[in-house]
Amino acid sequence: MLYIGIVLYNSLIEHSKILKAEIDGMNCSIIFSDNSDIETIRAKNNRYAKANKIQYINNKGNIGLSKAYNSILQQLPKKKQTDYLMWLDDDTEITPAFFKKVMKGIDQAYDIILPKIVGQNGIIYSPNERGAIRNKLVLNQTDQLDFDKINGINSCLTMRLSIFDSFEYDEALFLDQVDQLFFDTMRKQPLRYLIIDHVIKQNFSQRNAIRKHEYLLRFSIRKKDVLQYGRISPNSNVLFSKIKVLLLGIQLTVKAQSVKYLFEAIK
Repeated sequence: MLYIGIVLYNSLIEHSKILKAEIDGMNCSIIFSDNSDIETIRAKNNRYAKANKIQYINNKGNIGLSKAYNSILQQLPKKKQTDYLMWLDDDTEITPAFFKKVMKGIDQAYDIILPKIVGQNGIIYSPNERGAIRNKLVLNQTDQLDFDKINGINSCLTMRLSIFDSFEYDEALFLDQVDQLFFDTMRKQPLRYLIIDHVIKQNFSQRNAIRKHEYLLRFSIRKKDVLQYGRISPNSNVLFSKIKVLLLGIQLTVKAQSVKYLFEAIK
């Protein structure tokens, strides 16, 4: 069985692209965890899920990504070696060809399966190799990746479900670095990775143009998570995290033409 976990935030289940995907007969089960902080949206999702017999968790507000992931894991049955879990974003465009390649990787008993995630600027962001402060986007220069340094993002990530017998998402991380900490832990285990020859296009909000202060609150959340990651990750520390926050603040200051990002970074 392949379980597909999707965390919603102020979006409707009925608009989720997975519901339009041609995955009939692929032995999949979809479960939604709703972090929407608008009550009317949660109410609509609850009604839609009941009417269409969709597994749905109402978190009654934004509890953060790690807690939402854990809420899905807690709903899954006893983990078998043949069961897998895929994380999906509700707005990610997927195709039958992608699912067939994932299923082939599952049949071949790989532990973690990743597609190539390409941003709106054409750059391959995942998978990548972990760096002390900044990850290395090596797949833009070569097809070779050092699996001892492998890192990736959660979207379209497929994992053997039994991995979660000894791992749960650290709820001290609200939104960012969740996938980074996951791979920090996984790299210490003897796992088999498969990078499938398939490209998923993703729209990363931080890669878009930023008008003045519109990203400031989001940067504040990111800053807290980056610093917390430095405290809890076995592969980082607070000094590296502070340097990363400062560099992000400088980058956003230039991009948004607002010094408030730099002030947020250093306060």
